[in-house]
Amino acid sequence: MSGVIKLDSPEDNDTCTKTTQDCGFNLIPTGCLTPDTCLTAVTVHGPNIQYVPLKFLTHKLCEIAVSQNGLAILYLIHMVPHLISPKLCEIAVSQNGFIIQYLIQKAPHLITPRLCEIAVSQDGLVLRCIVEGIDSGVIPFIIHANTYLIAIKNNWYSIKYIPEKDLTPELCEVAINIDAHAIRCISDDFIRFVAPHLPELAINKLNSVIEIIPKEFLTPELLISVIKNNIGSIITRIPDDLMKTELCMAIVKNRGTDIQYIKTKFLNVPICEEAVNNNCEAFHHISIKFITLNMCKTMVKASIENFKYIPYKYRQEIKHFITTIMNKY
Repeated sequence: MSGVIKLDSPEDNDTCTKTTQDCGFNLIPTGCLTPDTCLTAVTVHGPNIQYVPLKFLTHKLCEIAVSQNGLAILYLIHMVPHLISPKLCEIAVSQNGFIIQYLIQKAPHLITPRLCEIAVSQDGLVLRCIVEGIDSGVIPFIIHANTYLIAIKNNWYSIKYIPEKDLTPELCEVAINIDAHAIRCISDDFIRFVAPHLPELAINKLNSVIEIIPKEFLTPELLISVIKNNIGSIITRIPDDLMKTELCMAIVKNRGTDIQYIKTKFLNVPICEEAVNNNCEAFHHISIKFITLNMCKTMVKASIENFKYIPYKYRQEIKHFITTIMNKY
């Protein structure tokens, strides 16, 4: 996972080592250091705090170091744990949410609901570390629903780390509205028993997710609903084994021109006739083998100009039909 800090001590952590750009501060003899020199060093680069003599370490200096670079707190926990305050922790995780993982390991007594909210607002994926801390008993409190919401808004994928007992349809909706692919992070059982409307919400957000939704949720009613709310090309994404005659008929009754997206192997004459009855433009998307006299009559009833589209084998009958219609008037 990007951003995860795994360490037992700051010295063992590559992240800290790479970011400790001490600019020679560590080469200055301890006896030559002054409070002003130390202040300048940590103002330039927070992790320089590791080289500051303990006698010069104050709450203010620690705060300046952590404000400059949140990773400075990883050194301070080992050097002066008594100077680590909730405020200092908040400053650190507001810069790098994953610092809370180290705090959970080394200073769990400093973890608060507010600190968790700050961490997930900086990086939603840190929710995983917090949930693991609670599950292991290191963190003694229950995550507030607002923390989950903040995490999702920062990174929709964090919904994957919300325990199902805490998951709600509303949280799922927020995630899906941010990115429809969030539907793949929600268990089938939750959809089946708690929030059966989520697949439709996801498909309406992004048509292509229909391909990753289990077929059991793709009911005829859902498919018709999403087809009504989306462009017809979504039909091409429906699995072949779900393209029943009833569904095809419902598709063309809703929008006749959508027949162009139905594979020929699923078509029959009644479906084609219904499509033309719904919209004469559908006629141009139908194979000649399905064209019937009734369709041709429907076409010229709509407009005499459509006679030019009538197949040759029906023209004589259609001419007679047109004459009959004109004689009535």
